[in-house]
Amino acid sequence: MGITVAQGGMAFGIAVDDPSSLACSPGDTIVGCAIRKMPLVSPDAVVTVTLCGRAKTKLIVRSGNNSTRTYRGRFGLVDQRAHMQTLFRGPLHIVNGEPARQWPFTIRVPTHCAPKALGPVSQAESYLPTDAASVAATPLPNSFYMDGGPGFSHRQREGFVEYFITATLTYTHGGERKSAEATLPIALKTVTGDPPIVDFQLRRYRQIGCVSSFKLLPGVDDSQLTFKHKFRQALHSSKVPRFQGFMEMALPGTIQLDNPSTIPILLRFVPDPKMTSSELAGTPIEITLVSMHMQVETEIGLRCEGTFGPHDGEAGFKTRVPIWPPIRGGGGAILIPCTPEQAPVDVGARADFKVSRVKAFRDNMSPTSTTFNIKRWHRADFEFRARVGEAGEFRMKKSLVLTILPPGGELRSTAAQAAEQVGGSAQAASAAVSDGEEAPPPPFQARSESWIQPPAEQEAPPSFAQVRKEDAMAGRDRNNGESAGGSGASAS
Repeated sequence: MGITVAQGGMAFGIAVDDPSSLACSPGDTIVGCAIRKMPLVSPDAVVTVTLCGRAKTKLIVRSGNNSTRTYRGRFGLVDQRAHMQTLFRGPLHIVNGEPARQWPFTIRVPTHCAPKALGPVSQAESYLPTDAASVAATPLPNSFYMDGGPGFSHRQREGFVEYFITATLTYTHGGERKSAEATLPIALKTVTGDPPIVDFQLRRYRQIGCVSSFKLLPGVDDSQLTFKHKFRQALHSSKVPRFQGFMEMALPGTIQLDNPSTIPILLRFVPDPKMTSSELAGTPIEITLVSMHMQVETEIGLRCEGTFGPHDGEAGFKTRVPIWPPIRGGGGAILIPCTPEQAPVDVGARADFKVSRVKAFRDNMSPTSTTFNIKRWHRADFEFRARVGEAGEFRMKKSLVLTILPPGGELRSTAAQAAEQVGGSAQAASAAVSDGEEAPPPPFQARSESWIQPPAEQEAPPSFAQVRKEDAMAGRDRNNGESAGGSGASAS
């Protein structure tokens, strides 16, 4: 099984008026011609052209005795007969030295799948409904190619969605019926009729961040740390100043290919007075974003027909997308707001993080989609490091399901886009928190925490030496008690 490549030459070929039209969208029109350059004399010749589209899958399963079984799946997407055009019929006489003979054609790419192209297939072999009404309502999927290779699971996986123009010249020469064929691949790219999205379906999460260090105190640096300070920090003593709270994150659950808007990524840290040392009350803490990246994991499911039932296979790959610091440099330092009264910082805006500017998205990302025997879905891991003053760093990671949309249409007016942004933010704010995390307060609003009282003053905890001494004394008491109990049992 192989993807169709361009074929043609002097005997017969295909040319298009505008080469850029070969990267088209459903509903577009392709204008071109079939060409014959070599001399030919035939009393009866026919030139036809048509559009083809199909989705094919293949799985090679290797068993323990080194034998293999191959499973395949194939679904037609475009009705070739409905798009067949007869460009010429009759005697053909091309003399050597004459200009190439051309037969022009115009092909309109359909917008939806054709039920007649699907053929008789089992519903169990398809991810989508295969009845005629459902197939007719299914948009044509994007062009796609995946070769999973042998992999660790001893399975070779291959799947693709392809479209191409094929032209055929059939003629009689020397009493024999002969033919020449040419093919020209098309890269189909779905574009929604709506303008680019401004609502990235922000999802809100929060995670605990904590740093313990004497350097949290004002004016304390490495030169002022004594051996006693370092020893207590190594033992995680309760006497070491502790700064703890929640990192609130608003992360995009949806992105769109070629979208010119920056992808919003909002961060804010809210200290927890109950878990933060009392000596840090009122001390300004500065949190700086050190680095941030997003790793997109693309999973691809393939389905093939089998003897007793369909066979499924999966493959995937990961794409690392840097966010901060920006690849092009600049931007200065990003300080993460550290009070509930401050608005969150938009890292995406500061980094000018746009899908249209990230090469990894343009080269590797395909929209989230499901066709009859191939489906694609995505997950995103957002990872970042933040530095708390000079006291230390904490790392955070959040995984979420990511929906990748195909490119949108033209941009609306700035006023309309701004109005939708406000509506989108409100909608994102009300989104539920997933992954079973505790729902945070209303998104990024100033909150009154006057009811929070600082913890009551307690006497200092015992030192490490005192704890060791008390444990030893308790151990001796238990041993003495067990010895006494054993003597009593023997006497009875």
